[in-house]
Amino acid sequence: MENAKEIVINKNKINYKDLLKISVNKEHQCVAINVLAREFKKQKDYHEFYTYVDKLMVKCIAYAKENFNKDTVTILADLSGFLIKHVDYSFFKHAIPYFNERFPDKMEKVILVNIPVFFKACYNVVSIFIHPETKDKIIFEKSKKFKRKFGTSKFTNNLDKIDESDEEWRM
Repeated sequence: MENAKEIVINKNKINYKDLLKISVNKEHQCVAINVLAREFKKQKDYHEFYTYVDKLMVKCIAYAKENFNKDTVTILADLSGFLIKHVDYSFFKHAIPYFNERFPDKMEKVILVNIPVFFKACYNVVSIFIHPETKDKIIFEKSKKFKRKFGTSKFTNNLDKIDESDEEWRM
């Protein structure tokens, strides 16, 4: 039986398979990482997070190259259930430059849906760390407009051959 300290640690640990899923929209020739933001939990150390995202990005880029002759990835972030307590400014302050350096020009766009009222204020704070060209790729969508444009049935979620592959993934 787990002791109370182990239970708290597990409760506060990010379940990456719930937080991040890979999907493909063949009609739009788009490989995406779907982010279910309500699954994000503040961490003291994000090393494991960066390692996991690196793996997904490399595999998504390889899949996009092979299937669509592209080397970019779209980020689809569903912010429903995302609460102010989930916001970690220090994470964003470090994550934005990290991904700019690690994957320059590999983001096609970021689509944010189901945006909570407080999010725009938070975005204004962290946006100072975002390169202007990257800011132009960030789209705030109303959920209904997004569904009309892309439709949930057009995305094939959890591509096992990408998510579960044991292939070497480092660039």
